[in-house]
Amino acid sequence: MTEGLEEARESESSSASSAVAQKHRTSMAVWNVPTPIEHGARFNPRIGVRCDDGCVLSGATVEVLDDAGKRAATGTLGPDPWGGTPDLYWAEVELRAPVDDGYHGWSAGFPQATVASFQHDQASQAFGLSTTKPPECTVTVGVTDGDTREPVDGAYVRLGLHSGYTDESGSVKVALPKDSYELVVWKTKHKMHRNTIVIAKDEDIRVELTGCKVCTGLA
Repeated sequence: MTEGLEEARESESSSASSAVAQKHRTSMAVWNVPTPIEHGARFNPRIGVRCDDGCVLSGATVEVLDDAGKRAATGTLGPDPWGGTPDLYWAEVELRAPVDDGYHGWSAGFPQATVASFQHDQASQAFGLSTTKPPECTVTVGVTDGDTREPVDGAYVRLGLHSGYTDESGSVKVALPKDSYELVVWKTKHKMHRNTIVIAKDEDIRVELTGCKVCTGLA
């Protein structure tokens, strides 16, 4: 009888140890990262983690490392998956942007952890942000079709790191610091417009796009 109880306990202990030892693979996603972002501005990206085996990961910790590998923030995965997903548990963290111009490569991490009685592999997801000085000027870009002279709605407009899409009136306003920029304007079935401009004050710029049946995307 005693031997039977000991064997049962050993079996239960072995099963529990096997469950903990079995590592589940995880993957991550990062979203809601504004770019460009002003020097030193606060922002709130969302960090998501999912287990390939569908484990409930709520309560687990995630972290964000800056481009020097220093921990910038930690967060706790919430109780419910992100809307529209069955198992992407997420947290919102608060970060402060670097105070120098340029691109910064950061990463989110999910340290190896035991969740729901199973050990989960660590995971990481790189993400980037571009920082810039506060805006000093507002540039209004108006886009018309060179053939019909009608406003072009939904045209993509980019000035350096700053971008937007034209509205029904064919216009978009872009706030940016004084500098020299490459202006790119593009819309499906139109040739891309590209030129360099110097912005030292508020500007109103007009661009005509020429039709192009074989144009399919940005070049």
